[in-house]
Amino acid sequence: MRRFLTAAEMGRASLIGQPVHLLSPLVPSTYLLVGLVDVPFDEHQRYTIKWAFLTAMVMLAAGLLTSAFPLTGLMVAP
Repeated sequence: MRRFLTAAEMGRASLIGQPVHLLSPLVPSTYLLVGLVDVPFDEHQRYTIKWAFLTAMVMLAAGLLTSAFPLTGLMVAP
């Protein structure tokens, strides 16, 4: 039997990548914030990426420990 990703599972997965996604140059609010504090964007990215990645890994581990993200039985619809 095939099990597909539900909307809730997809939402949980998208939240995991959110801290790293906000460092993308495609997010206008990040440009606004670094402009307001007068910090170059590249310095902001270099400083923040390790913390964003660590935050994403902690959220992923917590999701796995609480079974919010099942490890087996997932198949994406073709």
